[in-house]
Amino acid sequence: MNLAFRGYKDKGFTAIAYFCVLLLGFLLLVVLIPMTGRGLSAVLFRETVEFRRMQYAIFNRGNEERLRAQVARVEEARRPIYELLDSFARGIDTESQISRVRDIFRRFNEELRLQSFAAKPDIFAISLLRHIQAPTARKSANSLTKCLRLPSRRG
Repeated sequence: MNLAFRGYKDKGFTAIAYFCVLLLGFLLLVVLIPMTGRGLSAVLFRETVEFRRMQYAIFNRGNEERLRAQVARVEEARRPIYELLDSFARGIDTESQISRVRDIFRRFNEELRLQSFAAKPDIFAISLLRHIQAPTARKSANSLTKCLRLPSRRG
């Protein structure tokens, strides 16, 4: 291989590597500068609506109409978040799901008695837990067995 060509190839590779490092640095700055600016404004804020409301209530400081408008805007912005949290809390409610499981189990047991099939309650409880949507109800068949007052597998 020609020594001059090897030198050009080496310098070309070095130039490309420098260009890539500069390009990555530039793209990193393009992404991080706006994120940092918004992040700092989230951490380094001057006051909240609640603080302004307290200042108005205690010291009668501020404009009442402007404060009411700000509170209304904040409540409007928070409403979807509160609704999302409420729907999530309903999914965690295990009491309603346990009562639903009891009803399903009682109906299933009644059907088995009518059809004179022998059923093992623990096996049914385990298969039933797979169909319940609450993650806390899926944790163990023993809690369901205790809840339904069923005999345990151990005897």
